[in-house]
Amino acid sequence: MAHVTMGRLDDKIAVITGAAGSTARRFVAEGARVVLADLDQQRLQQLAGELGGPARSSRSRPIRVNMLHPGPVDNAFQHRIETTATGRDEASANAIFDGMIPLGRHARADEVAAAALYLASDESAFLTGATVPLDGGMSI
Repeated sequence: MAHVTMGRLDDKIAVITGAAGSTARRFVAEGARVVLADLDQQRLQQLAGELGGPARSSRSRPIRVNMLHPGPVDNAFQHRIETTATGRDEASANAIFDGMIPLGRHARADEVAAAALYLASDESAFLTGATVPLDGGMSI
């Protein structure tokens, strides 16, 4: 008999905003069906084609709502904000922002995806209505 591996998000549907990043890929890899939204329509369409069709559900499910609030993430969008805010080149602006983060660095996209995955999984089944700062300590 073949062993069937269950994904952490099997039988789950997730609505992912800012979806043109790694979170949607990670959710699908763990078995979720996803509904994607992003301002970058070209990347969104490319990702939707890569991942498959839209999410559908034919039965009611309990709904949990949690919010993930990432601080500075090491990506092009954040780098544009930092260079605009500081008037400096990317490396200098990055160093300024790293200095404001108690952990001393920007979050990686995979760290944001891992936190989102936890919130969507049954590992957090009794967690709802939570606001989770993922900001390297900036909010404390």
